[in-house]
Amino acid sequence: MIVFISELRSRLIKSIVFLVSVFTITLIFIKPIFSYLVRPLIFNDLSAQIITTSLTSTVIVPMKLSFYISIILSLPFFLAQLWLFVSPALFTYERRAIRPLFIISFTLLITGIMFALLVMYPITIKFLIGFAPDNVNVMADITNLLDLILGMSLGAGLAFQVPLVTYIIVYLEICTKEQLHHLRPLVIVFALILGMILTPPDIISQITLAIPIWFLFELGLLFCPKPRNLVIEGESNGTIVK
Repeated sequence: MIVFISELRSRLIKSIVFLVSVFTITLIFIKPIFSYLVRPLIFNDLSAQIITTSLTSTVIVPMKLSFYISIILSLPFFLAQLWLFVSPALFTYERRAIRPLFIISFTLLITGIMFALLVMYPITIKFLIGFAPDNVNVMADITNLLDLILGMSLGAGLAFQVPLVTYIIVYLEICTKEQLHHLRPLVIVFALILGMILTPPDIISQITLAIPIWFLFELGLLFCPKPRNLVIEGESNGTIVK
């Protein structure tokens, strides 16, 4: 028990030190990072301004953004420390099954975040500014803008886990691949609802996220494993199940 606690303590300390180091480096470069994030707003409306209604926001917002970026950049290190802590207690076949899930999940998370920043966010900004009357000057609050970016990127990162969730559901035999095929209309409705929850209240950003969710569901079905009972039966008969 003492060895277990000591090992856990060591992994946590390493993770915290790494996070603080990345946070410090990120904070140094936060101004050009933030300038890049507000570029779609200025690009779509040259008269647009970024304002703040609180003096503390000038400190809180950069630190909040730096912390968020630091968490994302530190995830590979966190996952590595978690794996080094957990893997000795696992059987060989369990390690072989779980290790790829870590890599796939992280890859999907980063892909979702990049999709939100490079596709969803610019489209949403352009759509929202396009609705403003000609005589209205856009003045975006820095806190609200950051919340929009963080919420959208985090929501997309979680939504992009759909193929992995689909694979696990079929692998654990909670549902079969055929049953999920029949549930496709409900999945489309679920994708639209999830898009409404994870994005700002405008139809463009909701559809922009709902369509990839549906596509990722279909992608997950494509790579779903075959039922294990069919595989075992095929192996016992000396046949290959395709």
